[in-house]
Amino acid sequence: MSVTLQRETKGLRESPGTARSSAPLDPEACRRVVERICESAEVRRAARLRDFLHYVSRRTLEQPEVPVSEQEIGVHVFERPADYDTGVDNIVRVNASELRKRITAYFAAEGAREPVWFDIPRGSYAPRFFIPETSAPPTPPTTGVSVPIEHAVMAIQADTARIEAHPLPASTSSPSGVERRLLFALIGVLLCACIALAIAWRSAAGAAAVGRGGPTVRAFWSPVLESSRTTDVVLADTSFTQAEDVLGHQIPLDQYLKHTYVTELNQSQLAPEFKSAITALVDRNYGSFGDFQVARRILSLAPRSPNLNLVYARTLEPPTLKTDNLVLIGSSYSNPWSSLFESRLNFLVVSNGFHQLMSVTNRQPGSGEQASYEAPAQAGASVGYSVVASLPSEDGHGEVILLEGTSAEATEAAGEFLTSEDQLRHLQSVMHEPSLRHFEVLLRTTRLAATPLSAEIVAWRKR
Repeated sequence: MSVTLQRETKGLRESPGTARSSAPLDPEACRRVVERICESAEVRRAARLRDFLHYVSRRTLEQPEVPVSEQEIGVHVFERPADYDTGVDNIVRVNASELRKRITAYFAAEGAREPVWFDIPRGSYAPRFFIPETSAPPTPPTTGVSVPIEHAVMAIQADTARIEAHPLPASTSSPSGVERRLLFALIGVLLCACIALAIAWRSAAGAAAVGRGGPTVRAFWSPVLESSRTTDVVLADTSFTQAEDVLGHQIPLDQYLKHTYVTELNQSQLAPEFKSAITALVDRNYGSFGDFQVARRILSLAPRSPNLNLVYARTLEPPTLKTDNLVLIGSSYSNPWSSLFESRLNFLVVSNGFHQLMSVTNRQPGSGEQASYEAPAQAGASVGYSVVASLPSEDGHGEVILLEGTSAEATEAAGEFLTSEDQLRHLQSVMHEPSLRHFEVLLRTTRLAATPLSAEIVAWRKR
């Protein structure tokens, strides 16, 4: 059996000079390219995405006349019950969006010379195979940082385009004060995300200038970045925090993974148009400028490492917790994976009430220490608290780094602290340790107008 495909212009973003042939394709050639992408750096470690791609490609090649439905994928790939509600549980749509980005990234770099290409057009889950006719192969990124940071930018660009294509519906009634604040917050998140990523991406070419670090920085990060294990730098899910703000409570990891909090949002008392807006927002991947700055500093320490990945919290695969080193950016409020390690911490970033005023709980205060540290509101200054923790993995063979803050700026300060030669040398002298390994530090961070972030060590613990 052969597969014949028509020339189309939608779907996979093509490089200049790339066209699509409508010649018949050998299904075996299609299967081979699917297997190669499943074993590529883009997909091989994402088990669910591999299963997703295997399933939809097999169905398309074996039954091209039968559409592949979202319900079908949810049942056979994600083990959902046969009657589950796709309007509430968006796991297929979220993973399809991520898979499309990785397919695009593969053919833009590692798979640029593949004889057969494919994409998964939006509005469909069936792969569309074609033979590229190129006058010149696509040029891989040359920014000097690993490909994953470009993927993050591509993800935001794609999701922003979808939001622009589907604006908020007009309200039939005047929004309440809470809804108005929520609307402004949503707009602010989207604008900040787009601006932050544009800046981060454009500055990526100079990331190596941040430095591979002095001797203290290299000594600390070497077990994390130069081990045989893969290291995942995990960005917080800041769109997810909007759901927590609306619901007024923190959402645990199990509900985050199962997306059951979407049901709670749909049952909330918000007006329908705002309910639609918030559920659309939490379906997308967004990060803060501070988080990306932290990731950029860490990536610059080993810019050519094949074992260093930048991933979003919602795309991290649970099996990697047993095999990879982890650098988790954000507290459990914005990065639910951090909650897995809270029982091992003395300094715990916690949220208090609506809009999640953050503070740090000191579980066992030492002499002269407070039981709680709340970020004060000061005119003309930004004061917060950061927690930096270095822990062994559960099996004792890997490393876990936690970078948390009571605000986005405090989280950024945590990242700056852990990549600063001066700061780490100061910590080393305070702890009277010849080498830094497995500790917790509580920092008080300050940024006055027109000055850089500063961080003061408040307390520390050896782990």
